Amino acid sequence: MIVWGDKMLFVFGWGHETIKNHGSAQVYNCLHCNNARPWHLLSKKTWATIFFLPIVPYKFEYMLMCPVCRCGTMLNHGEFEAYKEKINGQAKT
Repeated sequence: MIVWGDKMLFVFGWGHETIKNHGSAQVYNCLHCNNARPWHLLSKKTWATIFFLPIVPYKFEYMLMCPVCRCGTMLNHGEFEAYKEKINGQAKT
């Protein structure tokens, strides 16, 4: 969306997404591709932008995803944090 001020152009938008892979959670058998692999723990942020730069995140999603076919399941914040702690605990040992 473009907003015109007094001789000033101000461009803002929304919908820019960033996805972060937090590591392999545990081995699951995927119902879609039937492979047994460690699934990836992912977080996705959707951002509001100003001049195409992400400024404020306004939507957070968490998921476990099959590394083979990219199908997965959505998680709530509590489930995500539990998996993340488990992954961080495995990394320290």
